[in-house]
Amino acid sequence: TRTSKELKAQNVSNIIWSLLMFAAARGVPLPGCYPSLWRAACGLDVSSFDVKQLASMFHAHLMHTELVNGDVEEVGFPAWVMHEAREAWLRDVRDNITVSRNHREVASILKALGVRHE
Repeated sequence: TRTSKELKAQNVSNIIWSLLMFAAARGVPLPGCYPSLWRAACGLDVSSFDVKQLASMFHAHLMHTELVNGDVEEVGFPAWVMHEAREAWLRDVRDNITVSRNHREVASILKALGVRHE
């Protein structure tokens, strides 16, 4: 059987993101191996992830902290999640989204009110 030490960056990002998607969207409990997947991510160098995988890792971090955090044991995140992965996710959001007139209007109102938003 495969252990988390044998997983490559693509495997780690795909599995973590998929598990969190099911947990957040459908309430599927995270498996016992979930923390070991994040430990495996911590052991990988940021350069082993491509831009899409980094964006997926930050999205997974968001799902974990915002949607399922209370339902699982505490896990450690790689330092690069809040830096390189966050930047990859923000670039992807900016570059690959169709912004409607309503979205632009809400953004301008938030800006006028002094509310920071991304």
